[in-house]
Amino acid sequence: MDVVVRTLEIVGGASIVLLSLFDVFQAVILPRASGIRYRISARLVRTAWPVWTRVGLRFTDNDDREDFLGAFAPLALVGFLVVWGTSLIVGYGLILYGVRGEIHPEPNFGDAVYFAGVSFLTIGYGDFTPTGGTARVVGLLAGASGFSVVAIVTAFLFSVFGAFAKRENFVITFGTRAGAPPSGVVFLEKYKRLGI
Repeated sequence: MDVVVRTLEIVGGASIVLLSLFDVFQAVILPRASGIRYRISARLVRTAWPVWTRVGLRFTDNDDREDFLGAFAPLALVGFLVVWGTSLIVGYGLILYGVRGEIHPEPNFGDAVYFAGVSFLTIGYGDFTPTGGTARVVGLLAGASGFSVVAIVTAFLFSVFGAFAKRENFVITFGTRAGAPPSGVVFLEKYKRLGI
């Protein structure tokens, strides 16, 4: 019976880890939209965006409304990082709890999640030591996952900022060419006059 329970803990933890890493891959690395069946982040956005919009549309000042609505995406990305990190730590904690005989001192569930957390965040205080091969591999995977997820999300964030800066440059350039407020007719007249 104990072997079955430990196997279920390992399988459950591995499932959480794989779903979280799949979500990171789909949300950050994949360059196109994908389905939401197994994606935590997509479900969070579909739940939070209507609420955020409802609150944002109550602002009477256009600038305040735009600032509020524009803050959603960066906050969502930070929220995703927290959700992914938490789910990975819990998943690795379940796996480590399933192989708790290979850790000294033998942890309870909370200690296993703590050990997964310090491994994931690459802190490694040394109060728990993996003594068996499986626990060592899981500790290394947790550390590599933590470092990778934070690095990937940070790189993605800078990529988004770069794309936003390019977009703003285009908007300003287009605005100067098309008048204020921008008009397609003014744009065409100016290009006709300049012979472009």
